[in-house]
Amino acid sequence: MKKRIRFRKLGRTPAHKWAMLRNMVTSLIEHERIVTTLPKAKEVQTVAEKMITLVKRNSPDLQETPSNVLPNKETLWWNGKKIFKTHFNAYRAVQPVIRTPQMIFKCVEVLGPRYQFRDGGYTRVLKLTKRRQGDNAPMALIEYVDRPGEVRAARPPAIFQENAEFWMDAMEGEEVEEPDDIVIGAEEAAELTKDAKMDISK
Repeated sequence: MKKRIRFRKLGRTPAHKWAMLRNMVTSLIEHERIVTTLPKAKEVQTVAEKMITLVKRNSPDLQETPSNVLPNKETLWWNGKKIFKTHFNAYRAVQPVIRTPQMIFKCVEVLGPRYQFRDGGYTRVLKLTKRRQGDNAPMALIEYVDRPGEVRAARPPAIFQENAEFWMDAMEGEEVEEPDDIVIGAEEAAELTKDAKMDISK
């Protein structure tokens, strides 16, 4: 009886499988959406989300809200690009997995800040109705959320919802306790309440 199986074999040797996953994660970062078989998509999702977590964990300015931390403007050179010194550990953390320096730069400087306030759930896997011709394998689409042109709009991060509730109650004249971190203003809160992605009605 086999137990504690963490990963799918995907019909490949371990070296071949991890090389394939590294290539697919790099392609996902580049295009932010790829189509593959369902088992591969689930494996890629695990690795892709881990990359964002590593970036946030190793970037001090992404662990706090802008109101609580002052940006460190010190820079250094990495692979011909000028980067913030505080992000250097993030570059080193994802470098063993992501193939190209350009995609490492995008992961740290674009995707990391995009998901600063989102606690997990950076990607989604959507099953496709049409199967692959030939072996009838189930297909799926994996994409990053909160990106332009995403298939389905994602719910805003929890801290955005808490801020929106605070501003809506304050504008109605109710006495409410101010949240610890305010990351959006009253106008942004009003836009969120109009959006179908979020329902803060009581």
